Amino acid sequence: RELATKLINAESADAFLREPDVAAGWETVSALKTEVERLIGSDLNAARRLSERVEEVASALGDATSKAFAEASRARVLPHIGRYAEADALYQSAMRGTRDAKLKTESALIQMHRVVTLTQMGRYDEALKVSRASRRVLSKGQPVHLAQLETHVGILFYRRDRYAKSIEHYE
Repeated sequence: RELATKLINAESADAFLREPDVAAGWETVSALKTEVERLIGSDLNAARRLSERVEEVASALGDATSKAFAEASRARVLPHIGRYAEADALYQSAMRGTRDAKLKTESALIQMHRVVTLTQMGRYDEALKVSRASRRVLSKGQPVHLAQLETHVGILFYRRDRYAKSIEHYE
């Protein structure tokens, strides 16, 4: 939260990156993306503003991995304002960027969030395919991420009126 506050209050992305306790790299952009995700549940406008500033930081850094995390940050906000197709395109680009950087877990987390967007778009078969790819990686990591994915898949099956299958994933 402190990092995000510094960015929001900074005169510019360059000024933020010159702060003595700010690491100028993709890890900072990734941490800011996490803060955008947290804000989505409580203050969508703040999440949107922060994602815009994250894009500025990624642009100032100029590397592909930072850009991927900034795209994922923006993609997390867009479905909440009904811009699903744009979010999906950003998710796909962010997944390519994190995969190219050999960041398997981060890519799988982006895939997990893409499942929600694809479900909202009614692209259920594609969402299931993406969830399977994400599950392969997330099943080896933190249980909370796998639980989040299973919840998203449960919602998908609920929307298809497959309630018993939905409950399996919720459980």
